[in-house]
This record gives sequence, C-alpha cells and structure tokens, in this order.
Amino acid sequence: MPLLTDLLSANSAAAPTLIEEQSPSGISYVTFDNVFTTEYEEYRLVINDMYQTSNTSWGGYLYLRSGGTSSTSNYNYHIINSAISGSTVSSYNQNSGNDWPFTYNAKPRINGVVTFRNVAEAKETLVTTHLNMVDPSSTSYNSSINFGNMFHKQASSYDGFQIDMASPNIEGGTLKLYGIKNLTL
Repeated sequence: MPLLTDLLSANSAAAPTLIEEQSPSGISYVTFDNVFTTEYEEYRLVINDMYQTSNTSWGGYLYLRSGGTSSTSNYNYHIINSAISGSTVSSYNQNSGNDWPFTYNAKPRINGVVTFRNVAEAKETLVTTHLNMVDPSSTSYNSSINFGNMFHKQASSYDGFQIDMASPNIEGGTLKLYGIKNLTL
C-alpha cells in the first residue's frame, strides 16, 4: 500500500491551478472567456466578498459560453434558499429554461463556490453552487444561503461563462477560477 506522501507526490498536478482572477467594479456582469479546456476535469470559481453598494436584494444569472457567445437554452436547475431572518426554506426549479439563476434574493455581499464539471467536453455540463449572502447594513445582520444543482442537458463543449447580476452593479470583491486535474490513487 502506498504512503500518503507517495500519493501526494505522484498527484501534485491534482492541486488546484489558478486559471483567472477578476476584481469587478462598476459593472453588471463578469465574463470568463477561453478558460475551460479538457486539461482539467473540474473547475471551481471561488467568490470572495463580491458586493454591490445598494442594500436591496439582487438576483443574477449564470450562462455557459462558447466562442464569446452565451448559450440561452436547455438549462435545468434546482435551488434551495434559506434566510436567517425567516423560518421558511424556499425551493426553486426549472426544466429547459433560458438561463441558470445564480442567486435568489441575494444580499449585498456574496461569498461561495461554484463547481463546473464536464464543461469543456461534449457532454452534459453539471454545476453546483454553495453561496452565503449577507447584508452587513442590517441590524440583525440578515443572511441567506443558496445551494444549487444545475444541469445543462445539451451535450456541447464550452470555453467560458458569464455571471450577469443585472441591477445594481457589482462594486467589488474577487472571483478566482481554479482548474483541478484528476487525482489518481
């Protein structure tokens, strides 16, 4: 049986590799083009403190892209949202829609991870989201969480994605996209 150090040494390529980092300011959408290849099995977008100046709830959409053009069909999703200020857990789903809701009732500050699988292959793309959203201006520090499972049923390859937060604009934060290769045991 191999030692853990042997496995880690043999799989150093499995460590996350930073593909692209963006720090949006004063824009309504963030686009990552030409970032997905078959070199990586999985991609993770880490969102750190993405925020907007207004304390109103905002929503956004995620689109897969190929050659600089967003796909606008065959999106399926199931999202669960729970707010700390309420006692209700909400569930949203759609079959064959025009987009994936990136957030539901997002608070002004978002942190979380979005995972993409099969995105650069001619297979159905799988996406999961784990987002924590906080309104720091609220006296009760109102927050909510979103867990999403998304499936793009069109067997196409994509090289990018776009997060469109519509209105109000994104005013800060960082988004880092990492590629992860297979871990061979």
